[in-house]
Amino acid sequence: MKKTTGYDTLEQVVLGNRDGDPYAFALLVHQWYLKLCFLAKRLIDQARMAETIVEQALVALWVHRQELEEVKAVKRFLFYSIRQACLECIRKEQGPFMNVQLMEYVAFESLEFIDQELALAEVLRQLQYDPIENLPALCLEAISPELAAVGKKI
Repeated sequence: MKKTTGYDTLEQVVLGNRDGDPYAFALLVHQWYLKLCFLAKRLIDQARMAETIVEQALVALWVHRQELEEVKAVKRFLFYSIRQACLECIRKEQGPFMNVQLMEYVAFESLEFIDQELALAEVLRQLQYDPIENLPALCLEAISPELAAVGKKI
């Protein structure tokens, strides 16, 4: 049976998470996971490592949930956690020869910047997602038999 959320706004979801509601936490993960993965991947250009960093940041969000009562605070927490982990990854990879422009970019801290980056990550995610490519083979064949026969996607 599907549980109804009982949450009408993101602010309510954040408060539910703060109060330890696992369903509210799951809603936050679904809201931000892909955006945060795209953000992390832009910083370190390693998809699996970016996913791991985001997963660790989300686990830390759950651990520190009682300290975070506002959407802004949650966004900052996640962005800073991911940024710091990405910086550490870059330091390990590049050592003393770190790209200065990348470091300046990663060090940017304003909430407006965070919002812009999350919005950009969502746009990029949507641009890269092609629902046709994710259709099961029979569905693809149903809408375009000639392409399915040669193994091409629309």
